[in-house]
Amino acid sequence: MIGYCGGLPLAIIVLGGLLAAKQTQDEWGDVLGRIESYHHVEQNLRVNKVLALSYYDLPCHLKPCFLYLGHFPEDFEIPTRKLIRMLMGEGFISQIQHEREREDTMDDVGDRYLRELVQRCMVLVGKSGLHGRIKTCRMHDLMWDFCVSKAQEENFLHFTNILSMKQCEVQIGKVRRLAIIPKSGDNYIEGVKFKEYPYLSYLQSLVSVDPKTIQIPTWFKLSRLQLLKVRINKQAQDATQILQILISRCPHLEKLNIFKPIKKLPEAHQFSPYLFKLILWGTNLEADPMATLEKLPNLKLLRLFGSFFQMKNMACSERGFLVLQTLVIGFCDNLEQWRVEEGAMPSLSHLTIDSCQSLKTIPDELRFITTLKELEIKHMPKSFKDRLHEGGPDFYKVQHVQRMDPVRILFMEYSFRIIHGATTKSEAKVDSVLKNK
Repeated sequence: MIGYCGGLPLAIIVLGGLLAAKQTQDEWGDVLGRIESYHHVEQNLRVNKVLALSYYDLPCHLKPCFLYLGHFPEDFEIPTRKLIRMLMGEGFISQIQHEREREDTMDDVGDRYLRELVQRCMVLVGKSGLHGRIKTCRMHDLMWDFCVSKAQEENFLHFTNILSMKQCEVQIGKVRRLAIIPKSGDNYIEGVKFKEYPYLSYLQSLVSVDPKTIQIPTWFKLSRLQLLKVRINKQAQDATQILQILISRCPHLEKLNIFKPIKKLPEAHQFSPYLFKLILWGTNLEADPMATLEKLPNLKLLRLFGSFFQMKNMACSERGFLVLQTLVIGFCDNLEQWRVEEGAMPSLSHLTIDSCQSLKTIPDELRFITTLKELEIKHMPKSFKDRLHEGGPDFYKVQHVQRMDPVRILFMEYSFRIIHGATTKSEAKVDSVLKNK
């Protein structure tokens, strides 16, 4: 069969991956018959035939996962965790598929899908973790070319080159996902003008957008938008106002990422009532954001990052953040005091405090949050961590977590965790670390 591969290593490897998935002599014979049918094809075109054969042999659930890889740039090293989350969001790894194999999580199912593509030599492993889990992956350039070509042929993806144009009229009337991928060092492309189809009524996801460069009339009917990632130009003086208008015109927004400085958040009523995930990075807020964010009715995950965080005091009110489950506060260098009223965050299960060097202690009222399963302290001063040790002055604030189930305290060089329900492997690691301490 190698003779039909045009002498190209990729074709040989992919053919080997295809044959490795075949269990019987008849299945091998079927592959040989298909390969032999390419004898009339020019030598330099046979590799595409072999790649196409490997694609058509994929199970139905793997074909869209493979085609989805085509929207990443050529030679891009893809973080697998991010990839699997994106495949879940698109519905390519569904809850129904997960329920068929109840012993696995959806992450496990996604990992298995990726491994099957790797075993078929259609995807290459970039970096691996200590336990063999794939951390990053990529595609051979010829495989990427085939993937993109097939994705466009099947109307799975559509590409428009706008890099050489200051303003571009893009026909995107029925687009559901829109990603702007720059080849320069910028995170967004300036001057993009969606003029011909201004309403974008089918758009559900939009990333890498600078609101300063988008004409506001374009956004009147983003009624189906669910994910928005906004990167704000540091020189945009009216970025806060533009952001307020933009958010108010996305009534079904579920996920919002805001990068770079803004001075003020929109009012709570301007946010979508469906918003459940919010990330603020590098903000320059002049007032405590909690007073606004705690009123969002469905917010379950909140991450606050960035040394531009101005306030020294932050407060969570009683009955605030009623459904919040995950809270991450990181790199807020000026934050000195965090106050939490009893009754706030009654559903919180995961809390991370990372690199907040001025924060003196965790809130006393944390002891009333009985749902808390995991507390992670990272890159904090030794004096802060020492207060949380057993016998320390703040230990009473977290000891209730230990009463829920057997737990271990994991000490690392700059961080430690209090974990509810540690696994056997984690326990072994913790015991080893504690002995060394």
